[in-house]
Amino acid sequence: MKDLNQSNTAFSKGELKDIFCILECSAFSLIDVRHALISPKEVLKDFFLPSSAFLFTNTGKAEILLGDISYHINHFSLFHGSKNMKLSILPNCNWFEYYLLLYKAGETQFHQEELRKLLKRINPYQLHYGFTPQNPVLFSELLCKMYEHWHLSAPQNKFYIKSLFYQFTYEVYHELSRTSILKFDTDIVGMTIHYLEENYASHISIQDICQ
Repeated sequence: MKDLNQSNTAFSKGELKDIFCILECSAFSLIDVRHALISPKEVLKDFFLPSSAFLFTNTGKAEILLGDISYHINHFSLFHGSKNMKLSILPNCNWFEYYLLLYKAGETQFHQEELRKLLKRINPYQLHYGFTPQNPVLFSELLCKMYEHWHLSAPQNKFYIKSLFYQFTYEVYHELSRTSILKFDTDIVGMTIHYLEENYASHISIQDICQ
């Protein structure tokens, strides 16, 4: 099991410039804002993301699986996954709290060609990453406000939530642009264990496990 690793920025200056241009040219729709408090008996297992998603977790120990990649966390964390990616949350504490933002992005009629060119270089909606936010209180407050207003049907509430989502997304990439962030390393041992558990009835070669 690996812990956090302090490293340089997650993206180069050129990549971040492209990402912000893509965000500016895109039209966002929130699909769902979810909040849950789960115990080790109420794990989230093999949930296929119906869209791009942000996952924010509060303090507490858990194993997070995004696709076939395993991460062990014990504090605030923020992840991003893409559509059809499999998500599992396996708590290792009495209660584990998380928020899940499901969203999709489309083209605006004014920037279609520009956006397509940018997406060929980098697509932020298909990126997979996890890190420890330096300002977790800000993310927690934004998500709490989004969740509180999500089930209110008035148009001004929907607009308010969308404005908060834009701020949330900006803060994510603002943190990723810092010169030093705490990114999560993958848990190779955990990934191997899960692979064996899912394929124990099959013929597994050493080469398969190494891969």
